[in-house]
Amino acid sequence: MICLLVFGCTCTTTKPFEAELIRDGGKEEAIANAILDFSNTAKKYNDYEIFSINIKYLNNYDGLMLVLIRENYTYLLKTRESVPGNTKSRLPTRFIDKDDKLFFWWDDDYPLTAEALAVYEKYDILQDDENGMITLPDKDYEVKFSDTEVRYFFCKNDLTKYKKVVTDEGFINRPKLNCN
Repeated sequence: MICLLVFGCTCTTTKPFEAELIRDGGKEEAIANAILDFSNTAKKYNDYEIFSINIKYLNNYDGLMLVLIRENYTYLLKTRESVPGNTKSRLPTRFIDKDDKLFFWWDDDYPLTAEALAVYEKYDILQDDENGMITLPDKDYEVKFSDTEVRYFFCKNDLTKYKKVVTDEGFINRPKLNCN
């Protein structure tokens, strides 16, 4: 007599780094989670050294936060305003230096630090404005960084719930994400 035993089981696959994701917090924690996922899953992480981050609160989609990561191809212009303590500097004020990779972003609530300047020098991405000879336009401008970027859509109430979209398109449909 042959007996067949079948067990019902619901399996979910998790990646080892997912245990390190931060559940509660704000933009800093969302950025940390995006960098954690990116450093463990994105091919670009191994191909490039410097990455720019942009964060957006999606007011039209209640409860979502968007973190964009793309490789950086441009120098950062160091001007007279690029001094520690200045919140009006045009240099990114926040960064994470992880595994000899640099991730930087602008944070209006955080001043430029001497540590940030030293890290930008370390990665050789500062360009001096040559005593005011090179200037930035008064209004914002857009630089095309790369063909693709990685976009992370996070639930603000649980930052471990997110969807990652790799795209080369400017506008994309919001992925389905259950934040309840």
